[in-house]
Amino acid sequence: MAYGDWIKGKLWSQVRDANTIYDNSREWGFGWWFAYFWKEIAINNRDDRALKEVIADVLAPLFPVNIAAMTSTQQMTEANRVAAALIQVIPEPRDLNARPGHYRTMLTKLLKVGFKEMPYTRVGSSDPLARNMFLDRISVQKSGRPIDVAIAYRGDTRPFETVCLHGGAKARADLGVMNMNQPWHPFSDPVVGSKLYARGASGDNCLYSVNSVAADVSIPVGFPLIEDQNIYSLPTLPATETVRNLSKWNFRMLRDANKKLPVMIAKASVSGVPQATGLFLATDTFLYAVRVKKSVHTQDYVESHFSIKKDQCHERGVRDVKMKNFLAGVQIRRIHLGPRRQNGVIGFVQQLRFYEGGHWVTNPSAQFAMDHFYGDQTVGQAAIRMIRNRFTPIILGEADEAPSPMPHVTQIDQWNLTFDQFNAYRSSNPANFYYGAVP
Repeated sequence: MAYGDWIKGKLWSQVRDANTIYDNSREWGFGWWFAYFWKEIAINNRDDRALKEVIADVLAPLFPVNIAAMTSTQQMTEANRVAAALIQVIPEPRDLNARPGHYRTMLTKLLKVGFKEMPYTRVGSSDPLARNMFLDRISVQKSGRPIDVAIAYRGDTRPFETVCLHGGAKARADLGVMNMNQPWHPFSDPVVGSKLYARGASGDNCLYSVNSVAADVSIPVGFPLIEDQNIYSLPTLPATETVRNLSKWNFRMLRDANKKLPVMIAKASVSGVPQATGLFLATDTFLYAVRVKKSVHTQDYVESHFSIKKDQCHERGVRDVKMKNFLAGVQIRRIHLGPRRQNGVIGFVQQLRFYEGGHWVTNPSAQFAMDHFYGDQTVGQAAIRMIRNRFTPIILGEADEAPSPMPHVTQIDQWNLTFDQFNAYRSSNPANFYYGAVP
Protein backbone atom coordinates (compact mmCIF):
# COMPACT_ATOMS: atom_id res chain seq x y z
CA MET A 1 0.00 0.00 0.00
CA ALA A 2 1.35 3.41 -0.97
CA TYR A 3 1.85 6.13 1.60
CA GLY A 4 -1.28 8.23 1.94
CA ASP A 5 -3.74 5.66 0.61
CA TRP A 6 -5.75 6.02 3.80
CA ILE A 7 -6.69 9.57 2.78
CA LYS A 8 -10.00 8.50 1.26
CA GLY A 9 -13.75 8.90 1.25
CA LYS A 10 -15.21 12.03 2.85
CA LEU A 11 -11.83 13.01 4.33
CA TRP A 12 -10.21 13.17 0.89
CA SER A 13 -12.89 15.40 -0.64
CA GLN A 14 -13.18 17.53 2.49
CA VAL A 15 -9.49 18.36 2.73
CA ARG A 16 -8.81 18.41 -1.03
CA ASP A 17 -11.49 21.07 -1.56
CA ALA A 18 -10.69 23.16 1.53
CA ASN A 19 -9.53 26.74 1.03
CA THR A 20 -7.48 26.78 4.23
CA ILE A 21 -5.67 23.98 6.05
CA TYR A 22 -3.32 25.63 8.56
CA ASP A 23 -3.95 28.86 10.40
CA ASN A 24 -2.35 31.42 8.08
CA SER A 25 -2.97 34.59 10.08
CA ARG A 26 0.74 35.06 10.90
CA GLU A 27 2.21 36.81 7.88
CA TRP A 28 4.97 34.74 6.25
CA GLY A 29 4.66 32.05 8.91
CA PHE A 30 4.47 28.35 8.12
CA GLY A 31 0.68 28.42 7.68
CA TRP A 32 0.92 31.48 5.42
CA TRP A 33 3.40 29.74 3.14
CA PHE A 34 1.41 26.50 3.18
CA ALA A 35 -1.60 28.52 1.98
CA TYR A 36 0.48 30.12 -0.80
CA PHE A 37 1.50 26.72 -2.16
CA TRP A 38 -1.92 25.15 -1.50
CA LYS A 39 -3.72 27.75 -3.63
CA GLU A 40 -2.10 26.31 -6.76
CA ILE A 41 -3.28 22.69 -6.45
CA ALA A 42 -6.42 23.31 -8.54
CA ILE A 43 -4.71 22.33 -11.79
CA ASN A 44 -5.55 20.01 -14.64
CA ASN A 45 -3.91 16.56 -14.55
CA ARG A 46 -3.01 16.99 -10.89
CA ASP A 47 -0.94 14.28 -9.22
CA ASP A 48 -3.51 13.23 -6.61
CA ARG A 49 -1.21 10.58 -5.17
CA ALA A 50 1.36 13.26 -4.35
CA LEU A 51 -1.36 15.47 -2.88
CA LYS A 52 -2.59 12.60 -0.69
CA GLU A 53 0.96 12.21 0.62
CA VAL A 54 0.96 15.87 1.64
CA ILE A 55 -2.40 15.52 3.38
CA ALA A 56 -1.18 12.37 5.11
CA ASP A 57 1.82 14.35 6.41
CA VAL A 58 -0.46 17.10 7.67
CA LEU A 59 -2.93 14.77 9.40
CA ALA A 60 -0.44 12.18 10.65
CA PRO A 61 -0.82 13.28 14.32
CA LEU A 62 -4.55 12.49 14.11
CA PHE A 63 -4.14 8.92 12.82
CA PRO A 64 -2.94 5.82 14.69
CA VAL A 65 0.78 5.21 14.12
CA ASN A 66 -0.02 1.81 12.57
CA ILE A 67 -2.55 3.20 10.05
CA ALA A 68 -0.57 1.81 7.09
CA ALA A 69 -0.93 -1.75 8.42
CA MET A 70 -4.70 -1.57 8.92
CA THR A 71 -7.24 -3.08 6.57
CA SER A 72 -8.98 -0.90 4.01
CA THR A 73 -12.18 -1.00 6.09
CA GLN A 74 -10.32 0.05 9.26
CA GLN A 75 -8.61 2.86 7.36
CA MET A 76 -11.94 4.14 6.10
CA THR A 77 -13.27 4.14 9.66
CA GLU A 78 -10.25 6.15 10.83
CA ALA A 79 -10.55 8.53 7.86
CA ASN A 80 -14.21 9.20 8.68
CA ARG A 81 -13.31 9.80 12.33
CA VAL A 82 -10.61 12.34 11.37
CA ALA A 83 -12.98 14.03 8.90
CA ALA A 84 -15.58 14.52 11.64
CA ALA A 85 -12.95 16.05 13.93
CA LEU A 86 -11.77 18.64 11.37
CA ILE A 87 -14.10 21.48 12.23
CA GLN A 88 -11.57 24.31 12.08
CA VAL A 89 -8.17 25.17 10.65
CA ILE A 90 -5.15 23.40 12.09
CA PRO A 91 -2.82 25.46 14.31
CA GLU A 92 0.73 25.96 13.11
CA PRO A 93 2.95 23.01 14.15
CA ARG A 94 4.41 23.36 17.63
CA ASP A 95 7.44 21.30 16.64
CA LEU A 96 8.20 23.41 13.56
CA ASN A 97 11.61 24.50 14.79
CA ALA A 98 12.39 21.14 16.34
CA ARG A 99 11.71 19.25 13.09
CA PRO A 100 12.33 21.78 10.29
CA GLY A 101 13.44 19.09 7.83
CA HIS A 102 10.12 17.27 8.17
CA TYR A 103 8.11 20.40 7.41
CA ARG A 104 10.40 21.49 4.61
CA THR A 105 9.82 18.11 2.97
CA MET A 106 6.06 18.57 3.42
CA LEU A 107 6.07 22.02 1.83
CA THR A 108 8.36 20.84 -0.97
CA LYS A 109 5.94 18.03 -1.81
CA LEU A 110 3.11 20.55 -1.91
CA LEU A 111 5.18 22.92 -4.05
CA LYS A 112 5.71 20.17 -6.64
CA VAL A 113 1.96 19.50 -6.91
CA GLY A 114 0.99 22.98 -8.12
CA PHE A 115 4.28 24.58 -9.23
CA LYS A 116 6.57 23.57 -12.10
CA GLU A 117 10.12 24.58 -12.90
CA MET A 118 10.47 26.58 -16.13
CA PRO A 119 13.49 26.25 -18.45
CA TYR A 120 15.60 29.21 -19.51
CA THR A 121 15.88 30.36 -23.12
CA ARG A 122 18.72 32.53 -24.43
CA VAL A 123 16.79 35.42 -25.96
CA GLY A 124 19.52 36.38 -28.42
CA SER A 125 19.38 33.04 -30.22
CA SER A 126 17.61 32.23 -33.49
CA ASP A 127 15.25 29.82 -31.72
CA PRO A 128 11.65 30.74 -32.74
CA LEU A 129 10.60 30.68 -29.08
CA ALA A 130 13.35 33.18 -28.25
CA ARG A 131 12.45 35.47 -31.13
CA ASN A 132 8.83 35.62 -29.99
CA MET A 133 9.63 36.48 -26.38
CA PHE A 134 10.36 40.19 -26.71
CA LEU A 135 9.20 42.75 -29.28
CA ASP A 136 12.14 45.13 -28.92
CA ARG A 137 15.33 43.56 -30.27
CA ILE A 138 18.38 45.37 -31.57
CA SER A 139 21.23 43.80 -33.55
CA VAL A 140 24.63 44.98 -32.37
CA GLN A 141 28.21 44.08 -33.21
CA LYS A 142 30.18 42.36 -30.44
CA SER A 143 33.78 41.45 -31.19
CA GLY A 144 33.02 41.56 -34.91
CA ARG A 145 29.93 39.37 -34.86
CA PRO A 146 26.27 40.42 -34.73
CA ILE A 147 24.17 39.53 -31.70
CA ASP A 148 20.60 40.39 -30.79
CA VAL A 149 19.96 42.42 -27.66
CA ALA A 150 16.45 42.09 -26.23
CA ILE A 151 14.82 44.89 -24.23
CA ALA A 152 12.16 44.00 -21.66
CA TYR A 153 10.02 46.12 -19.34
CA ARG A 154 9.13 45.66 -15.69
CA GLY A 155 7.05 47.47 -13.10
CA ASP A 156 8.65 48.24 -9.74
CA THR A 157 7.80 50.13 -6.56
CA ARG A 158 11.41 51.26 -6.06
CA PRO A 159 12.64 54.68 -7.16
CA PHE A 160 15.80 55.15 -9.24
CA GLU A 161 18.21 55.59 -6.35
CA THR A 162 16.90 52.57 -4.46
CA VAL A 163 17.36 50.33 -7.50
CA CYS A 164 21.01 51.43 -7.57
CA LEU A 165 21.38 50.85 -3.84
CA HIS A 166 20.04 47.31 -4.24
CA GLY A 167 22.29 46.58 -7.20
CA GLY A 168 19.39 45.93 -9.56
CA ALA A 169 16.47 43.56 -9.12
CA LYS A 170 16.69 40.18 -7.43
CA ALA A 171 14.02 37.58 -6.86
CA ARG A 172 12.80 37.75 -3.28
CA ALA A 173 13.90 34.14 -2.77
CA ASP A 174 17.50 35.41 -3.06
CA LEU A 175 17.05 38.18 -0.50
CA GLY A 176 16.48 36.01 2.61
CA VAL A 177 13.20 37.76 3.41
CA MET A 178 9.70 36.59 4.32
CA ASN A 179 11.09 33.54 6.14
CA MET A 180 12.31 31.99 2.89
CA ASN A 181 15.68 31.35 4.55
CA GLN A 182 14.12 29.41 7.45
CA PRO A 183 15.17 25.74 7.52
CA TRP A 184 11.51 24.65 7.21
CA HIS A 185 11.01 26.61 3.98
CA PRO A 186 11.55 24.84 0.61
CA PHE A 187 13.54 27.76 -0.78
CA SER A 188 16.15 27.39 1.98
CA ASP A 189 17.31 24.30 0.04
CA PRO A 190 19.51 25.72 -2.78
CA VAL A 191 18.49 22.92 -5.15
CA VAL A 192 14.81 23.83 -4.75
CA GLY A 193 15.13 27.55 -4.13
CA SER A 194 17.29 28.36 -7.16
CA LYS A 195 14.67 27.32 -9.71
CA LEU A 196 12.16 29.57 -11.49
CA TYR A 197 8.60 28.32 -10.97
CA ALA A 198 5.28 28.78 -12.72
CA ARG A 199 2.08 28.68 -10.64
CA GLY A 200 -0.37 26.05 -11.83
CA ALA A 201 -3.79 27.38 -10.86
CA SER A 202 -2.90 31.07 -11.21
CA GLY A 203 -1.14 30.42 -14.52
CA ASP A 204 1.69 32.91 -14.05
CA ASN A 205 5.08 33.43 -12.41
CA CYS A 206 5.74 32.42 -8.82
CA LEU A 207 5.80 35.71 -6.92
CA TYR A 208 9.00 34.88 -5.04
CA SER A 209 11.30 32.85 -7.32
CA VAL A 210 10.76 34.91 -10.49
CA ASN A 211 11.03 38.55 -11.45
CA SER A 212 8.35 39.26 -14.04
CA VAL A 213 9.29 41.12 -17.21
CA ALA A 214 7.22 41.84 -20.30
CA ALA A 215 7.59 42.31 -24.04
CA ASP A 216 6.01 45.78 -23.99
CA VAL A 217 4.89 48.43 -21.52
CA SER A 218 1.14 47.76 -21.54
CA ILE A 219 1.50 44.77 -19.20
CA PRO A 220 4.04 46.01 -16.60
CA VAL A 221 2.30 49.38 -16.16
CA GLY A 222 -0.13 47.29 -14.09
CA PHE A 223 2.67 45.85 -11.91
CA PRO A 224 3.02 45.76 -9.02
CA LEU A 225 -0.59 44.65 -8.85
CA ILE A 226 -2.89 46.87 -6.87
CA GLU A 227 -4.65 43.66 -5.75
CA ASP A 228 -1.41 42.17 -4.35
CA GLN A 229 -2.07 42.18 -0.61
CA ASN A 230 1.66 41.78 0.07
CA ILE A 231 2.23 45.25 -1.39
CA TYR A 232 -1.05 47.17 -1.05
CA SER A 233 -3.87 46.96 1.49
CA LEU A 234 -6.86 47.64 -0.72
CA PRO A 235 -10.10 47.31 1.28
CA THR A 236 -12.93 45.16 0.01
CA LEU A 237 -16.62 45.95 -0.32
CA PRO A 238 -19.74 43.75 -0.31
CA ALA A 239 -20.21 41.45 -3.29
CA THR A 240 -23.33 43.37 -4.29
CA GLU A 241 -21.28 46.43 -5.17
CA THR A 242 -20.34 47.20 -8.77
CA VAL A 243 -17.15 48.64 -10.23
CA ARG A 244 -18.53 52.16 -9.76
CA ASN A 245 -18.52 52.12 -5.99
CA LEU A 246 -15.71 54.35 -4.77
CA SER A 247 -18.55 56.51 -3.47
CA LYS A 248 -19.09 53.84 -0.78
CA TRP A 249 -15.66 54.42 0.75
CA ASN A 250 -15.43 55.79 4.27
CA PHE A 251 -12.60 57.23 6.34
CA ARG A 252 -11.56 53.82 7.67
CA MET A 253 -11.22 52.42 4.15
CA LEU A 254 -9.04 55.31 3.03
CA ARG A 255 -6.93 55.01 6.18
CA ASP A 256 -6.51 51.24 5.78
CA ALA A 257 -5.49 51.66 2.15
CA ASN A 258 -2.34 53.41 3.40
CA LYS A 259 -1.16 50.70 5.80
CA LYS A 260 1.40 49.43 3.27
CA LEU A 261 2.35 51.24 0.09
CA PRO A 262 -0.30 53.95 -0.19
CA VAL A 263 -3.40 53.68 -2.34
CA MET A 264 -4.67 57.21 -2.90
CA ILE A 265 -7.65 58.92 -4.49
CA ALA A 266 -7.08 61.21 -7.47
CA LYS A 267 -9.42 63.52 -9.34
CA ALA A 268 -9.04 63.28 -13.10
CA SER A 269 -10.57 64.61 -16.29
CA VAL A 270 -12.30 61.94 -18.34
CA SER A 271 -13.96 61.50 -21.70
CA GLY A 272 -16.04 58.75 -23.27
CA VAL A 273 -18.61 58.91 -20.45
CA PRO A 274 -21.29 61.49 -19.57
CA GLN A 275 -19.31 63.12 -16.78
CA ALA A 276 -16.28 65.33 -17.31
CA THR A 277 -14.41 64.35 -14.13
CA GLY A 278 -14.15 61.36 -11.86
CA LEU A 279 -12.45 60.07 -8.74
CA PHE A 280 -10.15 57.10 -9.08
CA LEU A 281 -7.84 54.89 -7.05
CA ALA A 282 -4.24 55.98 -7.62
CA THR A 283 -0.71 54.74 -6.90
CA ASP A 284 2.84 56.01 -7.43
CA THR A 285 5.28 53.58 -9.04
CA PHE A 286 8.08 53.09 -11.58
CA LEU A 287 8.58 51.32 -14.90
CA TYR A 288 12.00 50.20 -16.16
CA ALA A 289 13.51 49.15 -19.49
CA VAL A 290 16.15 46.44 -19.03
CA ARG A 291 18.47 44.31 -21.14
CA VAL A 292 17.70 40.60 -21.02
CA LYS A 293 20.11 37.83 -22.01
CA LYS A 294 18.11 34.79 -20.92
CA SER A 295 14.54 34.44 -19.79
CA VAL A 296 11.74 31.98 -19.17
CA HIS A 297 8.78 32.23 -21.52
CA THR A 298 6.08 31.98 -18.86
CA GLN A 299 3.20 32.48 -21.27
CA ASP A 300 4.27 29.61 -23.51
CA TYR A 301 5.00 27.36 -20.53
CA VAL A 302 1.71 27.78 -18.66
CA GLU A 303 -0.34 27.45 -21.83
CA SER A 304 1.34 24.17 -22.73
CA HIS A 305 1.84 22.63 -19.26
CA PHE A 306 -1.18 23.85 -17.30
CA SER A 307 -3.73 24.21 -20.11
CA ILE A 308 -4.11 27.88 -19.25
CA LYS A 309 -6.38 29.81 -21.62
CA LYS A 310 -4.41 31.23 -24.52
CA ASP A 311 -3.26 34.84 -24.07
CA GLN A 312 -4.43 34.93 -20.45
CA CYS A 313 -0.84 35.30 -19.27
CA HIS A 314 1.62 37.61 -21.03
CA GLU A 315 4.52 37.29 -18.60
CA ARG A 316 8.14 36.41 -19.15
CA GLY A 317 10.49 35.92 -16.24
CA VAL A 318 14.06 36.29 -15.07
CA ARG A 319 15.75 35.44 -11.81
CA ASP A 320 17.39 38.83 -11.55
CA VAL A 321 18.38 41.94 -13.48
CA LYS A 322 21.86 43.23 -12.68
CA MET A 323 22.22 46.97 -12.36
CA LYS A 324 24.44 47.15 -15.45
CA ASN A 325 21.50 45.84 -17.49
CA PHE A 326 19.10 48.64 -16.54
CA LEU A 327 18.70 50.97 -19.51
CA ALA A 328 16.08 53.54 -18.49
CA GLY A 329 13.13 54.14 -16.22
CA VAL A 330 10.11 56.35 -15.71
CA GLN A 331 8.31 57.48 -12.60
CA ILE A 332 4.60 57.16 -13.20
CA ARG A 333 1.38 58.08 -11.45
CA ARG A 334 -1.15 55.33 -12.02
CA ILE A 335 -4.89 55.80 -12.30
CA HIS A 336 -6.80 52.57 -11.65
CA LEU A 337 -10.24 52.02 -13.12
CA GLY A 338 -10.82 49.22 -10.62
CA PRO A 339 -9.17 47.01 -8.02
CA ARG A 340 -7.48 44.63 -10.48
CA ARG A 341 -4.96 45.14 -13.26
CA GLN A 342 -7.45 43.91 -15.87
CA ASN A 343 -9.94 46.63 -14.87
CA GLY A 344 -7.64 49.16 -16.51
CA VAL A 345 -4.49 51.07 -15.52
CA ILE A 346 -3.33 54.39 -16.99
CA GLY A 347 0.18 55.60 -16.23
CA PHE A 348 1.06 59.31 -16.41
CA VAL A 349 4.83 59.72 -16.84
CA GLN A 350 6.40 62.19 -14.39
CA GLN A 351 10.05 61.85 -15.40
CA LEU A 352 12.25 59.75 -17.70
CA ARG A 353 15.86 58.87 -16.90
CA PHE A 354 18.57 56.77 -18.56
CA TYR A 355 21.24 54.74 -16.77
CA GLU A 356 24.82 55.39 -17.77
CA GLY A 357 28.16 55.63 -16.00
CA GLY A 358 26.63 54.34 -12.78
CA HIS A 359 24.10 57.21 -12.58
CA TRP A 360 20.58 58.09 -13.70
CA VAL A 361 20.60 60.96 -16.19
CA THR A 362 17.95 62.88 -18.11
CA ASN A 363 19.95 63.32 -21.31
CA PRO A 364 22.12 60.30 -22.15
CA SER A 365 25.54 60.81 -23.73
CA ALA A 366 27.92 58.62 -25.73
CA GLN A 367 28.56 56.73 -22.50
CA PHE A 368 25.12 55.08 -22.84
CA ALA A 369 26.24 53.10 -25.91
CA MET A 370 29.58 52.30 -24.26
CA ASP A 371 27.80 50.84 -21.22
CA HIS A 372 25.08 48.88 -22.96
CA PHE A 373 25.82 48.33 -26.66
CA TYR A 374 29.57 47.64 -26.87
CA GLY A 375 30.29 51.20 -27.92
CA ASP A 376 28.07 51.13 -31.02
CA GLN A 377 26.78 54.72 -31.03
CA THR A 378 24.30 54.12 -33.86
CA VAL A 379 22.67 51.29 -31.95
CA GLY A 380 22.78 53.32 -28.74
CA GLN A 381 20.87 56.18 -30.34
CA ALA A 382 18.37 53.75 -31.87
CA ALA A 383 17.77 52.23 -28.41
CA ILE A 384 17.24 55.68 -26.89
CA ARG A 385 14.65 56.53 -29.55
CA MET A 386 12.93 53.19 -29.06
CA ILE A 387 12.72 53.68 -25.30
CA ARG A 388 11.42 57.25 -25.64
CA ASN A 389 8.73 55.99 -28.01
CA ARG A 390 7.70 53.28 -25.54
CA PHE A 391 7.61 55.65 -22.56
CA THR A 392 5.00 57.99 -23.99
CA PRO A 393 3.51 60.70 -21.72
CA ILE A 394 0.45 58.50 -21.09
CA ILE A 395 0.96 54.72 -20.97
CA LEU A 396 -2.15 52.59 -21.37
CA GLY A 397 -2.30 49.27 -19.59
CA GLU A 398 -4.65 46.33 -19.92
CA ALA A 399 -8.37 47.04 -19.75
CA ASP A 400 -10.01 43.68 -20.53
CA GLU A 401 -12.41 44.06 -17.59
CA ALA A 402 -12.79 47.83 -17.63
CA PRO A 403 -16.03 49.56 -16.56
CA SER A 404 -18.61 49.96 -19.30
CA PRO A 405 -18.75 52.58 -20.64
CA MET A 406 -15.03 52.93 -20.15
CA PRO A 407 -13.85 56.34 -18.89
CA HIS A 408 -10.86 57.64 -20.85
CA VAL A 409 -8.62 59.51 -18.40
CA THR A 410 -7.05 62.50 -20.14
CA GLN A 411 -5.26 64.25 -17.29
CA ILE A 412 -4.83 64.25 -13.52
CA ASP A 413 -6.45 67.32 -11.98
CA GLN A 414 -5.59 66.63 -8.33
CA TRP A 415 -3.41 63.95 -6.79
CA ASN A 416 -4.01 62.35 -3.37
CA LEU A 417 -7.26 63.94 -2.17
CA THR A 418 -7.79 64.24 1.56
CA PHE A 419 -10.87 62.59 2.99
CA ASP A 420 -12.49 66.02 3.47
CA GLN A 421 -11.91 66.85 -0.21
CA PHE A 422 -13.26 63.44 -1.18
CA ASN A 423 -16.39 63.98 0.93
CA ALA A 424 -16.96 67.43 -0.52
CA TYR A 425 -16.76 66.08 -4.07
CA ARG A 426 -19.08 63.21 -3.19
CA SER A 427 -21.64 65.60 -1.70
CA SER A 428 -21.86 67.71 -4.83
CA ASN A 429 -21.80 64.99 -7.49
CA PRO A 430 -23.87 61.88 -8.27
CA ALA A 431 -22.52 58.54 -7.04
CA ASN A 432 -21.88 57.25 -10.55
CA PHE A 433 -19.01 59.72 -10.92
CA TYR A 434 -16.86 57.33 -8.92
CA TYR A 435 -14.87 54.31 -9.91
CA GLY A 436 -13.14 52.03 -7.47
CA ALA A 437 -12.97 48.81 -5.54
CA VAL A 438 -14.88 45.60 -6.02
CA PRO A 439 -14.21 42.46 -3.94
